[in-house]
Amino acid sequence: MLRLTHNQRGLLLAAIVVIATCLAFSAGILIRGDRANLEGQGGSMPTGSAPLRGPVLVEATGRDFQWHFRLAGTDQEIETADDVPAGTTLHLPPETDVELLLESEDYVYVFSNAELRLREIAVPEMTHSLRFRTPVGGTFDLLVDPICGFRFFHDPLMGRITVDRAGTVRKTE
Repeated sequence: MLRLTHNQRGLLLAAIVVIATCLAFSAGILIRGDRANLEGQGGSMPTGSAPLRGPVLVEATGRDFQWHFRLAGTDQEIETADDVPAGTTLHLPPETDVELLLESEDYVYVFSNAELRLREIAVPEMTHSLRFRTPVGGTFDLLVDPICGFRFFHDPLMGRITVDRAGTVRKTE
């Protein structure tokens, strides 16, 4: 049997508590994200709207504590020559289906907005997706939600989604 000193036991217990908390928190994020996906695809969509041929495909990449958006071009595929970089503010048309592909280049991020019922995690070298339908109009802030728990180390705003009444998807700086 392994013999530990009093200090070693305390450190081991603290490490176990931190790991268990991180796992529980991550599981909660993924469960809430799946629930938001189901709600976004279900009855919350307006009944009178005409179906689209497919969702607007957007890649959201977390980098340096900001979301950087890239829209699929006419081929509806990401990482091709016709992609449109959209900066940190994503402009979308109203009442449109959207598929977000979430990625990270450096840290683990949480992509969330309560008004749009969006919440999903972005992890380096992994891709997660969110589907939702844009409302009639509005501006929706994507606030920092740090996994580390220290909000004061980060800028409060990571990006923004703007739903334009004009119905255009456009490039921004």
